[in-house]
Amino acid sequence: MEMEGYGPSADEEISQDELSLAEVEATEGNHQLMMRQKKIKEIKHRLQTLLTTKRGVSKHAKASRFVEAIEEAFQQLWILSRHLALLVQLFQKHFAETSKTPYFGSYCADIVVLLFSRVVDLHNFECVLEVLSARDCACVHCRIGHLNIFNPMKPDVTMELDMNRREERVVAKIIVYLSVDEPGINLNYKRFQWKRELDPIPGWDVTEPWMTEEGMPDHGKFAFTYYSGEGKNKNGCKPNLMLRRALCHLVLIDENEIIDEDDMLPDELVCTAETHLEQNRQVWTTYLVPGCDKVGRMTPA
Repeated sequence: MEMEGYGPSADEEISQDELSLAEVEATEGNHQLMMRQKKIKEIKHRLQTLLTTKRGVSKHAKASRFVEAIEEAFQQLWILSRHLALLVQLFQKHFAETSKTPYFGSYCADIVVLLFSRVVDLHNFECVLEVLSARDCACVHCRIGHLNIFNPMKPDVTMELDMNRREERVVAKIIVYLSVDEPGINLNYKRFQWKRELDPIPGWDVTEPWMTEEGMPDHGKFAFTYYSGEGKNKNGCKPNLMLRRALCHLVLIDENEIIDEDDMLPDELVCTAETHLEQNRQVWTTYLVPGCDKVGRMTPA
């Protein structure tokens, strides 16, 4: 309101300032959006040209440029695990299992490694592993790390672990602890051999010494298939959800992030491992995390 002989009131000046600031922010936001859309169109055109080129560019060169374009397009975006899985499938459709080197997997493995940090639901990462070949799965685990990928909430996997490697030994401890704590026939397949070139130990089974730091071997190959009963208590299996949530503190996955993608993060963050530690202190401090007497984001020794 403006009276005769007076300028606008202080409240009106503040409102006008707020409006001007909002207009500036909206303009900047629109400009950034336009620039991003322009960049995406350029990358799309580059990819279309690359895929339709028939001569002068080798398959390896095409695959390499395709991976570079994907990294550029997604470097400022957050994606879900299923989006990454779809990207891998689309890449496989055009380039199959084209490899960059003999040892680090195909270009599909490169895509997964490059975009891993952009995935917001790592607890669903198994959908990415399902579309990879066995070789690429192994390469991804080697390059990213088992503890950055393994999900104690979904331990139903078939895997071979090298007990001489620290993080694979930690995964073995998680599996062994779950198999002992959870009822039912949950280790459908289990095998242990001291060396790859040696035969597996006949009739081998997980024994009580494996539940101690000293009794678990520090070398050898431990292979297994874990089974949780498919949510129907098959084979007498019943998941211990509290234990699984507590074990998330040994890996990268945060139990507070394991929610429906349509829901907000909980108002209060929880740390199930603290409760489980108080009830099972000896297991945590002498076996799962030797030398640790408190729970935060724990790093096994």
